[in-house]
Amino acid sequence: MQGSLNQLLKQLEEEKRSLQNQLKDYELRLEQEAKAYHKANDERRMYLAEISQVTGTCRIITV
Repeated sequence: MQGSLNQLLKQLEEEKRSLQNQLKDYELRLEQEAKAYHKANDERRMYLAEISQVTGTCRIITV
Protein backbone atom coordinates (compact mmCIF):
# COMPACT_ATOMS: atom_id res chain seq x y z
CA MET A 1 0.00 0.00 0.00
CA GLN A 2 2.81 2.43 0.92
CA GLY A 3 4.53 1.73 -2.40
CA SER A 4 1.42 2.47 -4.43
CA LEU A 5 0.89 5.73 -2.49
CA ASN A 6 4.47 6.78 -3.16
CA GLN A 7 4.03 5.92 -6.83
CA LEU A 8 0.80 7.95 -6.96
CA LEU A 9 2.53 10.88 -5.23
CA LYS A 10 5.38 10.75 -7.73
CA GLN A 11 2.92 10.66 -10.63
CA LEU A 12 0.98 13.63 -9.22
CA GLU A 13 4.19 15.63 -8.71
CA GLU A 14 5.20 14.97 -12.33
CA GLU A 15 1.76 16.05 -13.51
CA LYS A 16 2.01 19.20 -11.38
CA ARG A 17 5.40 20.08 -12.93
CA SER A 18 4.01 19.47 -16.38
CA LEU A 19 0.99 21.71 -15.71
CA GLN A 20 3.23 24.43 -14.24
CA ASN A 21 5.40 24.37 -17.36
CA GLN A 22 2.31 24.47 -19.56
CA LEU A 23 1.03 27.47 -17.58
CA LYS A 24 4.36 29.29 -18.06
CA ASP A 25 4.16 28.63 -21.80
CA TYR A 26 0.60 30.00 -21.94
CA GLU A 27 1.61 33.08 -19.94
CA LEU A 28 4.49 33.76 -22.33
CA ARG A 29 2.28 33.28 -25.38
CA LEU A 30 -0.39 35.56 -23.91
CA GLU A 31 2.22 38.24 -23.22
CA GLN A 32 3.56 37.99 -26.78
CA GLU A 33 0.07 38.15 -28.29
CA ALA A 34 -0.81 41.15 -26.12
CA LYS A 35 2.30 42.98 -27.37
CA ALA A 36 1.43 42.11 -30.97
CA TYR A 37 -2.15 43.31 -30.45
CA HIS A 38 -1.02 46.64 -29.01
CA LYS A 39 1.47 47.13 -31.84
CA ALA A 40 -1.19 46.42 -34.47
CA ASN A 41 -3.69 48.66 -32.69
CA ASP A 42 -1.15 51.52 -32.55
CA GLU A 43 -0.51 51.09 -36.29
CA ARG A 44 -4.26 51.11 -36.93
CA ARG A 45 -4.63 54.37 -35.02
CA MET A 46 -1.75 55.89 -36.95
CA TYR A 47 -3.34 54.92 -40.28
CA LEU A 48 -6.72 56.28 -39.18
CA ALA A 49 -5.07 59.57 -38.23
CA GLU A 50 -3.35 59.72 -41.63
CA ILE A 51 -6.61 58.97 -43.43
CA SER A 52 -8.39 61.65 -41.43
CA GLN A 53 -5.66 64.17 -42.21
CA VAL A 54 -5.66 63.36 -45.93
CA THR A 55 -9.46 63.46 -46.04
CA GLY A 56 -9.44 66.86 -44.37
CA THR A 57 -6.82 68.13 -46.81
CA CYS A 58 -8.84 66.86 -49.77
CA ARG A 59 -11.95 68.65 -48.48
CA ILE A 60 -10.02 71.91 -48.17
CA ILE A 61 -8.65 71.57 -51.71
CA THR A 62 -12.03 70.77 -53.28
CA VAL A 63 -13.90 73.56 -51.50
